[in-house]
Amino acid sequence: MFTLALLCLPVVGESASSGTPPGKWPESGNWRLHQVTGQGGVLRDVADRAGFSLLAKERRVVGHTGCNAMSGSYERQGHAIRFGRMAATRMFCMGPPGDVEADFMRVLDVVRRWKIVDGELHLTDARGRVLARLQSVSSVPWANH
Repeated sequence: MFTLALLCLPVVGESASSGTPPGKWPESGNWRLHQVTGQGGVLRDVADRAGFSLLAKERRVVGHTGCNAMSGSYERQGHAIRFGRMAATRMFCMGPPGDVEADFMRVLDVVRRWKIVDGELHLTDARGRVLARLQSVSSVPWANH
């Protein structure tokens, strides 16, 4: 007689501390951009109010680039994700906010996968390199801009 035992182990580096179980897509919510990959390929901290809100039923994303309001669509299947063409207002930005906007919009164009790590939403390229890290937030500062 054989006994089948199932062993469930957490995935290293993933956590449900944010209220989102590991590996489960956050069906809705507000995410503030915490780090983004810049032109040199280095992940850097972001102090601006960039981020987005997920509207899962509509498969839409609305938010702020740090300079301008933005909106667009996304398609997701499992851990694969692609953001559609993003529309943004066209206020002129220079200096750090303009750099964050350019980096964030470029990153959204090349993101191919997502994962939740220690309560953060990580957006990665096809090879798994982290391009952006976003933190879950209850309020949306970009809605008041």
